[in-house]
Amino acid sequence: MQGKHVEKGESAQEQFDKMTKTPVHQLVLTLGLPTTISMLVTNVYNMADTFFVSRLGTSASGATGVVFALMAIIQAFGFMLGHGAGSNISRKLGGRDVPESLPLPASFFRFCAAV
Repeated sequence: MQGKHVEKGESAQEQFDKMTKTPVHQLVLTLGLPTTISMLVTNVYNMADTFFVSRLGTSASGATGVVFALMAIIQAFGFMLGHGAGSNISRKLGGRDVPESLPLPASFFRFCAAV
């Protein structure tokens, strides 16, 4: 059951060893890269929207600017809740408390949907 959610054929023990024996700065870089790329893609997408919508007029361009800021706020809340959930789940799994960690993803998803 523990090895079901581990990617690339790593066993739960190999994943645990990787997370506990790899230097923290290396883990932060490798695990933070997907989030950084996601933020960059979102910002490039918003800039492209702003460029093309600005051809429609100043009010359309202003609306795009407002939506850009709103999307940044929504994204910040999403990252905050997602990273908090991931931290709680990781602490449970790191403490080898798998049964206690199983209901957490669904609980955090329901909380995010409610927000």
